[in-house]
Amino acid sequence: MPLILNGANGTASLEWRSSRSLDAATGTVSSPSLVNPALGKPATASSTASGFAASRANDGNDQAAWKASGVTWPSWWQVDLGAARSILYEVQLLGT
Repeated sequence: MPLILNGANGTASLEWRSSRSLDAATGTVSSPSLVNPALGKPATASSTASGFAASRANDGNDQAAWKASGVTWPSWWQVDLGAARSILYEVQLLGT
């Protein structure tokens, strides 16, 4: 929801969506549940390091990861969603 503070003129603006709700007592904002369409779907990659299969990137375990073997550049990872889907959010994860 970004809250934008403008120090130059002392204003604040907030983009609000009707799908969100606000608990005025606590100030907690609730957003609709997001569904991960890639969760558990078949994944492939340009290469995989030992123990870091492509399927680890979308297995639901936030402690797991896919890792390229290091012999291919650029490295890539892809997932088959099984059908055409509308993607509302994009997530990019950059590792070291």
